[in-house]
Amino acid sequence: MAATHKTPGLDITSEERLAQFILKRHKLTPPFDLEVLVRQYADLAYDKVPDGIDGISLFLKRANKKPKIIISSKISPVRQKFTLAHELGHVLIPWHLGTVFSNAANHDDLSTMEEDDEYLAIEAEANSFASELLIPSDWFRKNFSLEKPATNIGQVAQIQGISVDAAMMKIARLTAPGWTIVTLESGLVKRIYRSPGTKGGAHLDGLVDCHRYSKLASERDSTEVMSKKLLAWKFPIAVELPLAPKDHRDWREVLDNILIAAQYNQADKAHVKQSLNGLIGVAYTEVKRDDSQDFGALVWRSLASKDYASKLLRQPDFKIFLAKKLQSLRDKQRS
Repeated sequence: MAATHKTPGLDITSEERLAQFILKRHKLTPPFDLEVLVRQYADLAYDKVPDGIDGISLFLKRANKKPKIIISSKISPVRQKFTLAHELGHVLIPWHLGTVFSNAANHDDLSTMEEDDEYLAIEAEANSFASELLIPSDWFRKNFSLEKPATNIGQVAQIQGISVDAAMMKIARLTAPGWTIVTLESGLVKRIYRSPGTKGGAHLDGLVDCHRYSKLASERDSTEVMSKKLLAWKFPIAVELPLAPKDHRDWREVLDNILIAAQYNQADKAHVKQSLNGLIGVAYTEVKRDDSQDFGALVWRSLASKDYASKLLRQPDFKIFLAKKLQSLRDKQRS
């Protein structure tokens, strides 16, 4: 059964609601002067701080004491801006108390950090607040297409004076389902995000054949900003497979006929079979773990990284093969 997906970005956190309240209270829409806003809630200084720290919030929720934010003077202006919004989150989120040191190990990607759970939680909350403050969801939906993620990231990063990574983190959540977005530096994938309903699929770490992805994608988008190249590809989030193919062949015979029709040589046939069975196994495991995902779409997206994919996907019996293979895996699981 095909998966169902929610409209991107409609589920919001309490921290995002707080950011929306602050924007409404001060009648702000991008671009606005973030420092002017921050100084209404905290004292602000740019200074040297310990290595590995982007910002510090002091005196949080202390009686008769105005909070103070210190931003590292050593980091780039675009990083300073996101850090400033992040620290304002610490100031305004009611349960963030005392003193908080914001680690420089990527505000944008907390999965790379090795810290305790409580610290990661408050950092994630401050990130959520900062992202909504700098890229308000309603403002974004009114002014940008949900089908141009790379272009949007570049434009928003320049409008708001924030990093590509910070813009990418939020905009991926607001993009229509099916999109995979990457940043490239020196031909290597440095960061990857997927829009809602776009779990799993091709592995994109390291060197990527961009032409191959563009060729297989149903839609594509790209831009260059701040010395980074952004690429985005849209693949199906649901691939309808025949429920009961009127075909008495088993999946092995169907696959053999497909490989003959695609004119693979003998060595390539063996390689394709091994690779295809491997990625189908991974896709089936994903579907068993999360039944909201679509088996056919996972296979389709995973094939985008394979050099043999274009000839394979052109074969009219490929969906019949997938349907029969899926049924075989289910029968094996039940036996």
